[in-house]
Amino acid sequence: KMQSLCEALGEMGVWVRLHYVYPYPHVDDIIPLMAEGKILPYLDIPFQHASPKVLKAMKRPAHDSKTLERIRKWREICPELTIRSPFIVGFPGETEEDFQYLLDWLD
Repeated sequence: KMQSLCEALGEMGVWVRLHYVYPYPHVDDIIPLMAEGKILPYLDIPFQHASPKVLKAMKRPAHDSKTLERIRKWREICPELTIRSPFIVGFPGETEEDFQYLLDWLD
């Protein structure tokens, strides 16, 4: 359904930017539309953190290695893809190691 909606919006000739998109498999189908210029190559993805321990404490489902691999594949298809995300630091129980994990993940 999301792909059909994005395809239809892309045919309208207006700028379409996707916000609050999670790095789930259905987004894989949208990236080619970005590469074709049908929707803007921009995603707003609320990652919030990368440390598995912190994400678990936040009760967030995430797999950092799967997410990075998915982003790599997206960038192969659409090199001009821009990703914006908010991150939470200083979460209760977060250690210096967790923070460093996040910084390394962002590299």
